[in-house]
Amino acid sequence: MKFLIIGFCIILSILAFAGDINTKKSFIKWHATKVGGEHWGHIKFKDGNIQTNDKGEPIKASFTVDMSTIDVRDLEGEWKEKLENHLRTGDFFEISKYPTATMETSNIKKIGDNKYRVKGNFKIKNKIQPITFDMTYNGKLASGSFSFDRTKFGIMYRSTLLGTLGDKVIHDKVDLEFKVQ
Repeated sequence: MKFLIIGFCIILSILAFAGDINTKKSFIKWHATKVGGEHWGHIKFKDGNIQTNDKGEPIKASFTVDMSTIDVRDLEGEWKEKLENHLRTGDFFEISKYPTATMETSNIKKIGDNKYRVKGNFKIKNKIQPITFDMTYNGKLASGSFSFDRTKFGIMYRSTLLGTLGDKVIHDKVDLEFKVQ
């Protein structure tokens, strides 16, 4: 009986330090550039969780992004709709086949006051790549930014690696900025 009570207390303490994110207030801003221009928009989280230690410091996190929510914020009307639909096709994220992207941490290390270095795995289109970035976390809000090379996830449309010419090139680096509550 004593072990059952101790086990129950351990489980409760773990759950007390785990927090599901507010998917309505959390988002990712994406930014991509091309020769002669740029586009940006948002993507919403499907779910996510940040686990903290007894000091309120993050120790583990995982997030799932709903790729069908990708939008374009720098265009309006017909061009906005065309780009959003194109991003959902096989040229880019192939959302009908890969509806989510994920990030799961493998290590979170404190590097300053409310500053952390995060290492983990980023998964897009069923391809996994390691990622490292810095974030700020104050117990209520996690924020930060990082970049990734889209070609490492098989997103080759008009890539510099394919030798696309002139004004048709879309740069391979995509910048992400996140705010998680």
